[in-house]
Amino acid sequence: MLIMCLQVAYHLLSLGLLDEAVLLLELVLELAPAEPHSHTDIAFAKLLRLMDSGKSAPVDDKAAERARAEMARVVAALAKVVTSTEWPARFNEIEWPALILLSWAVAWAEHTYPSLRGSLWPEAELPAATYRVGGEAGPRLDIFVWLGWDTDKTDVDLHVTEPTGEEVYYSHNRSSSTGARVSRDFTQGLGPEVYTLPRAPKGTYLVETNYYASHQATQATGSTSAVIWSVQ
Repeated sequence: MLIMCLQVAYHLLSLGLLDEAVLLLELVLELAPAEPHSHTDIAFAKLLRLMDSGKSAPVDDKAAERARAEMARVVAALAKVVTSTEWPARFNEIEWPALILLSWAVAWAEHTYPSLRGSLWPEAELPAATYRVGGEAGPRLDIFVWLGWDTDKTDVDLHVTEPTGEEVYYSHNRSSSTGARVSRDFTQGLGPEVYTLPRAPKGTYLVETNYYASHQATQATGSTSAVIWSVQ
């Protein structure tokens, strides 16, 4: 049931049906609270919904209060991923991309809704002076790509070909032409593999995934679906 919910939720996201996707991902969180990806998925979906709603609604006091409530859930989910010490070993190092996303999301919300400045960062759990990447301005990222998937103990790889022609992936994880990086190679668990580029040259970026291997009985688990989140 868990994998089916994730597959349907990812499909709904691809169709832009954000409310329906959020409902399913909330169910996933109830079913699998001990997996960090349940928290990052719901955070991404709620952030995407908030960003989408801001395209058509005026930025007034009412919108800011709605954003405050939504961001409280986004921040709580990502702070949980960063601070928890209960994740199984196959999820080691998920904390770093989650912290980057948390820092970026708070900076975006405070820029979009100025009345929220100073009220969103989880200071008690993660003192900003130590943990807030990029400070109030957030991390400098022209491109941020996050690959996750829905089948545990599976290896899916992120590949990004840059306008320079250089391909960045797990075994060539730093671009010599742009300075971009790809995070650690997750060969177990559900990812994520993340591409970060502070200053992006103009041009086309080709984002691809490669299903490398499964470390469980795939006939019993069915197919694997991947989701790519991008911020730019």
